[in-house]
Amino acid sequence: MKKNLFNNVDLRVLLLSTFLCLPFSMKADVTFVHKYVNVIVGESFIIYPKSDSNISSEYKCYSTFIQQYETAFFTISEYTRTKVDRVPWYNNMYIEGYYCSYKVTAQKTGESEIVMGVSTYKKGNDGLYPQSCYVKYHVTVSEKPKVVSISIPNTLSLKVGSSYTFTPIIYENGASTSLSWSTSNSSVVSVTKNGKIKALAPGTATITCTATNGVSAQCLVTVSPIYVTSISLNKSEVNIKEGDNITLVATISPSNATNKDIEWSSTNNNVAIVGTTGTVVGISEGTCYIKATTKDGSNKSASCLVHVEKKSILVESIVLLPTSNTLKVGETTTLIATVSPQNATNSSLTWSSSDESVATVDNNGKVTAVSAGEVEITAIANDGSGIKGTCCIIVSPILVESIVLNQTNAEITVGTSMTLVASVSPINATNKNLSWSSSDSSLAKVDETGMVTALSKGKVTITVTANDGSLTSASCVLTIISDEYEGDLVFDYNYDTKEATLISSPNQYSGDIIIPSNVKHEGMNFLVTALGDDCFYQCSGLTSIEIPSSVTSIGEGAFSDCNGLTYIEIPSSVTRIERWTFRDCSNLTSIEIPNSVTSIGGAAFARCKKLTSIIIPNSVLLLLKIMLFLLQA
Repeated sequence: MKKNLFNNVDLRVLLLSTFLCLPFSMKADVTFVHKYVNVIVGESFIIYPKSDSNISSEYKCYSTFIQQYETAFFTISEYTRTKVDRVPWYNNMYIEGYYCSYKVTAQKTGESEIVMGVSTYKKGNDGLYPQSCYVKYHVTVSEKPKVVSISIPNTLSLKVGSSYTFTPIIYENGASTSLSWSTSNSSVVSVTKNGKIKALAPGTATITCTATNGVSAQCLVTVSPIYVTSISLNKSEVNIKEGDNITLVATISPSNATNKDIEWSSTNNNVAIVGTTGTVVGISEGTCYIKATTKDGSNKSASCLVHVEKKSILVESIVLLPTSNTLKVGETTTLIATVSPQNATNSSLTWSSSDESVATVDNNGKVTAVSAGEVEITAIANDGSGIKGTCCIIVSPILVESIVLNQTNAEITVGTSMTLVASVSPINATNKNLSWSSSDSSLAKVDETGMVTALSKGKVTITVTANDGSLTSASCVLTIISDEYEGDLVFDYNYDTKEATLISSPNQYSGDIIIPSNVKHEGMNFLVTALGDDCFYQCSGLTSIEIPSSVTSIGEGAFSDCNGLTYIEIPSSVTRIERWTFRDCSNLTSIEIPNSVTSIGGAAFARCKKLTSIIIPNSVLLLLKIMLFLLQA
């Protein structure tokens, strides 16, 4: 049916088209343009009446419209709409104009026409000049090309894991169709909607490509496996004990082999067995091979040599005796280790000390005490059982047992110093540090080295004490004398030689006399070198005399008539004994003349009635005088 759309045209268009608008200078012109279109049924195309018309460029288009078409052949709808400048109307009024493009869809095959109208105008000096153009589209609608056949490979061979994409050839040319793809066995070969296949497992599958009109093509795909090319084990030789196990790991190449299953076997199940995962268990002592063989038909294999050894008997306990001990520094003791059970395969031990600065231990358990403290001695089994035994060793110090001073009594002059030397026993005492003290620090002070400094006259005790807690000590009694001699003895001073000679006193000497070796007089020190003549003459109250080693000579009659003397010691410094020295010492019983004496005066021992023993050295030269003495006695 032809459809005339005149009644649907905008009234403005009709009026202008029939020249009922503002006065025109002349009637409108009408032209026709023919266009030819070929289209496939079901497809669409766009028509542009304005641009397809032959209207001169001086005319302005203000409207397009559908004039006539067959609805059985086409459906038509606006595609685009474009506004134009305002169009003059009567009485100085304006209307809005527009032109369109149209979408045409072919509905059936055959030939038909579409008539489109285009309205234009131009301004003249005496009014508006309209012009209309009709565009007649001669449309031939053809059938769609049909797929006659599809070409894809008839057969394909793939390996598992590989892919392939089909590129189908479609006949006849120009046919438009969509293709669908399917597989007869998706577990063997999968296919995507774009025709890409992937080999999944060994086997065959038929791939079908189908057009929308039912035309199809098929390809038989054969998938072959990827065979194992080599197999290796992580160990080629192992040692295990009875009852122990080890797992062998097999590596297969290539890594993408289709069937990686392995069959494990032992050449001697009495020696060792193997499980399905490669775990080998030692059964009894001996040697066998464990073999891994592929199951994909490639017959690849690898072997491991297994040595099964007797099972070890591990140590279960270690007891150290004694479990504790106390040693002194330097002492040693040997610990006795008892290992159980007695038939342990490896009963050797490793010994260690928790603190080798306190005590050390050797490979035989011999412990040596090094310093005071507490330490743990450990013996651990070497068989890997981790069993150990321990002994607590307490190391005590070696205490000081005695201290001996080089002097226990000494005389020191005010203002002078002396050093006491202490000897500690035993010599291996752990702590030999000593502390020094003075019983009266106003008389004498002592430093940490034992050096004593006399401060004033008197008697003081210097004590040295061990610092190790033993409380062991030793003492020295010091007699501190004035630097100026203040005794009862009388001296004759030689200011040239700085020597002093003991002389007699108006008051007789008595009692126990100690003669100093040095005396200070008028600020000067004098060495006592001689006992003057008659210095102790008739001193019957003299009971003992101590002569210093500084004296070299004893004067005439020095001890004459000293009836209270029973014994006298002459120092080895004396070289001369003058005459009458001991005359009338009636109670003198013995005397020893030192080898230093080279001269003895006459009658030196006259009337010494109780003198029963006298030793005269060979050094004496004046034998004649001695003989005289013996005759007089």
